[in-house]
This record gives sequence, C-alpha cells and structure tokens, in this order.
Amino acid sequence: MRTGKIWQAGFSLLELSIVLIVIALLSGSLLASFSSLHDSRDSEEARRQIDYAEEALLGFAISHGRLPCPAKPGNSGLESPENGGNCTNPWNGYLPAISLGIHPVNDQGYAIDPWGNPLRYAISAFGNAACGTAPCLSSENGIRNAWNSTTPPAPDLRVCSSSTHSNGTAEKAECGSDFTLTKDAVAVIFSLGKNGNQPPSTPDEVANSNNDRLFVSHNASSAPNEFDDQVSWISSSILYSRLMAAGRLP
Repeated sequence: MRTGKIWQAGFSLLELSIVLIVIALLSGSLLASFSSLHDSRDSEEARRQIDYAEEALLGFAISHGRLPCPAKPGNSGLESPENGGNCTNPWNGYLPAISLGIHPVNDQGYAIDPWGNPLRYAISAFGNAACGTAPCLSSENGIRNAWNSTTPPAPDLRVCSSSTHSNGTAEKAECGSDFTLTKDAVAVIFSLGKNGNQPPSTPDEVANSNNDRLFVSHNASSAPNEFDDQVSWISSSILYSRLMAAGRLP
C-alpha cells in the first residue's frame, strides 16, 4: 500500500508537469499569434496613413499649384520654408502635417505612424530655367511654368526594389541594374516601421535615411536583412493628370 501511494504521487506530479508544459506551449503560441496580428494591424494602419498623405499632397498641389516642402527635422509640422521655394530638407524631411491639415499630430506637429515615429516625406528638387532659381515642384506656378517651357518637367526621385549595386550620392544616386521601380517620382512618402526609433542597420533601410534622392521599397523581411519600412511614391503622371483634371495644367 505504501508503495502504491508513492507511485500515485509520482504520477500526479508527472501529469502536472505535462499540463504545465502544454499550457506554456499554448501560451507561447497564442502570444506569438497575437504579436503577429498586432504587427500586421499596425502595418495596415501605416499603409492607410501613407495613402491618405498622398491624397493630401495631391490636394495641396491642386489648391496651390505646387507641392509643399518637407517639414524640417526637429522643428514643426510646417513646410520649410513655409511658402515653398528652396526646400531646406528636400530628401530627409518629414510630412508637413500642419501645412496639409492632417490630424492628429504629435507635440511637434508631425503626423506619426502606428509606432510613434514621424512620417517621412521627400520631394524631387529638379530645376528648370522657367522656374527661376528654386526647384519647380515646390515653387509657386513652378509646375505650370516647367510644363509650358521648351524643356519637359523632369522629376528625379529614384525608388529601387533593393539597394544592391546602387551607386552615386545626393542628386546622382542611381538604382542598381534591374532594381529600378521608378526614376521619375515627384514625391516619396514613407514610414520607417516598427524599428524606426533605432538607427538603420541594413543597407536597404539605410538607403531610406541617408539624405539622397534614392529610396528602397519591397516587402518586409527579417534579420539578417531586416526591412520593415513602408514606402510609397507619387509618380509624375499621377501628379500631372490630377492637375490637368483640376484645370491647373496646361
């Protein structure tokens, strides 16, 4: 009888251990699923915010005949300078949420993504003699003046599917062969993703933060080639067709 009691107690402990292991496995699986679902929801929300920002930018262009300058880092959600012209940060600024009338914004006036990071915005700085000394896209009547000049408008932001074999810097940055998504974007709008509050560590994420005219857009990927940026752009054809439909061009 004594031996049976010992065996019974041991069996109960074994059963308890198994139950605890099963609970731990289920909890881990549920937590992983919840985390994945949460990340997916945030990514979808970031995409909606970017889509809304694109429409706001196009609406601004229709109303003002130009695109706004990006907001200056560490300043406010107003375009810099406030009335356009020579943008202070054409490739490494933020979405000028206050100038666009976008809400909500953080304490500095920036529209933020689901991870609390300001949405980024870059504008092509191409020039034309018809636009004077300032870039055409951000100058009053600059788009129309360039359109009606003898030299066609030439927006020049590059978006690549990878930073592989990219070359050049600043206004001469180019995508590597076979990695070009567009060579004539007028604007790029993007979120730096969940890890946006940390310095970028992979080449594709560095490309979106290194202050040149080249950006990278592709599906999310995990370490060692981590990439979770959400990148979109406005093509020249979309901008010009919207302006024509609104009677802003030619």
